[in-house]
Amino acid sequence: MRKSRHSLFATLRKHDAAPRRRCAFTLIELLVVVGIVALLIAILVPSLTRAREQTRMVTCKSSLHQIGAAIEAYAQQHKGAVPHGPDVKALGMALEANDGALATNQIWTGPQNPATSYMALGLLMNRALAFPELMYCPADDSSDPQEELAKVRGRRPAPGYCSFLYRQLDETDRRGRIENLGLNAKGGRAMALALDMNSVVTVDPAWRRTNHQARRVNVLYADGSVLTFDNSRHPFSLRDEDLMDMAGRRDVILQNADAGYHGRNP
Repeated sequence: MRKSRHSLFATLRKHDAAPRRRCAFTLIELLVVVGIVALLIAILVPSLTRAREQTRMVTCKSSLHQIGAAIEAYAQQHKGAVPHGPDVKALGMALEANDGALATNQIWTGPQNPATSYMALGLLMNRALAFPELMYCPADDSSDPQEELAKVRGRRPAPGYCSFLYRQLDETDRRGRIENLGLNAKGGRAMALALDMNSVVTVDPAWRRTNHQARRVNVLYADGSVLTFDNSRHPFSLRDEDLMDMAGRRDVILQNADAGYHGRNP
């Protein structure tokens, strides 16, 4: 019995004294793991980017739906007229005169007369539109969402802009009745009220501003619907070749938006 116990203790001491093998990854194993992680990232990142873009697109459409409801509420309070005007004076080459005759994304006047007044879509503020932040697309890559609304809230006499091009009375019969805006210059029924504002002008970086990277646009129509269109070839964008006639180009953009509603390619 003593001998057996002594042999057992000796065996245990022998095992304890034996060097233990360290567990570690080989270089090949590490490279395989790194490769798998890189592959997963390559697969997931585009999916996450598309998901974010889709979320912004849906949020933008929701904002336009609510703007449409606000326009309808405004019209009910103003004998069926959509918001337009006021009569804004021109300021040299910097700012256009506007009495509702031009499509614009301006919502606040200044410094030209009237110097501190809501205009166009801005007429919805403090009236039919409870949350002015809705006027800014979540995919707007300009400084508008951070800076422009602050001008309005601070009542600063400087022009303020939103993310959407608003029709006012442009390319209509100029009566401004929401139930029937008349025909545009191409003879199509005027239906578009507002859409994502996109400028891909390259001659001056300050003139470039896009929603959804100018790839797609959401368009709000007079019946309250919001449709999405491809803009990869820029049928809804201001371009370098339009610099000599920006007002005319905005007319074409509205005509394209009207055509899209009627199922025709812009």
